[in-house]
Amino acid sequence: MIAETLSQNLVTYDAGVDRVENSVARGLMLAKQVQPGLFASGYDLKYLVDVRLEVEETPSIFCGVLISGDDGELDISGYGSLTLPRSCPIVMGFGGGARCIGNCRAGTHCAGAGFRLYPSFFESIRDEEEGVQLEPLRAMLTDAFMLRWLPPSARLIELARLSLGNPYVGALSRLFLQGCALAFIAETARLLAEHDSDDDAPSHGLSEVEYERVMALTKIIDDSIVDPPSLAQMGRSAGINTTTLTRQFRQVHGVTIFEYIRNRRLELARDLLRSRPMQVSQVGYLVGFGNPAAFATAYRRRYGFPPSCEKVAAGRI
Repeated sequence: MIAETLSQNLVTYDAGVDRVENSVARGLMLAKQVQPGLFASGYDLKYLVDVRLEVEETPSIFCGVLISGDDGELDISGYGSLTLPRSCPIVMGFGGGARCIGNCRAGTHCAGAGFRLYPSFFESIRDEEEGVQLEPLRAMLTDAFMLRWLPPSARLIELARLSLGNPYVGALSRLFLQGCALAFIAETARLLAEHDSDDDAPSHGLSEVEYERVMALTKIIDDSIVDPPSLAQMGRSAGINTTTLTRQFRQVHGVTIFEYIRNRRLELARDLLRSRPMQVSQVGYLVGFGNPAAFATAYRRRYGFPPSCEKVAAGRI
């Protein structure tokens, strides 16, 4: 149903990402097989109407992380509902299949990425040591349904962002996407092995109150990303000193508040450069950079090329 609902009027990018432009949602979708049994998946969508999404899961493993937007709600038939908070990676094993239902509200925006593995992926592994190290992942298929939360991981968040922001075209884009997916698998297997426990709660080292406080602050930042409150204002709003606030924010997101704001601005700029007929300098000012030189420098450091290259690439779409 997701494909039937969202895949109308898709424009396929050479980087392997599809742009959704219809009456239901707008943004980007990623669902590409990068090698047998391994799919890279992701989305960066704004929903224009209320949407009910249903997926009939076949035996597979899904791992992903929500990197922006409101917390997600997912109902898994026979196993109840769960909330998908930002920055906390989740691994779900559907050994027996299941029906997953999500409800997306009009006006909301969210983005996330990860991978999906099918049994054939593990069947193709011939290296014994590699098979042993991937066993924590393969074990997710040994029951009808298994759920594991992973601790916040800056590496997984960065890989999710890179998957959605693939800077290459043609064969290089496919290689890049495959590399991101395989790196996502490796890091997930490592985290599963290190944090092997039966505790289903997010393991970010904060109390529930502290975590909710950080997420409330994150929403304030996301809603005012062009002109966010100062660190002092954030501390007063949260009722704690700025040192504690900064430390707890990094525990949840894996980056400092300043880095988070800069990254979100650059992501917004990239989307504008790819989708709107605007000058590079105009985009920089629009997302909150004080001058074009600072914008170009920050963009190059994050993506490896200047923002002007996005305009050139957009002309090839």
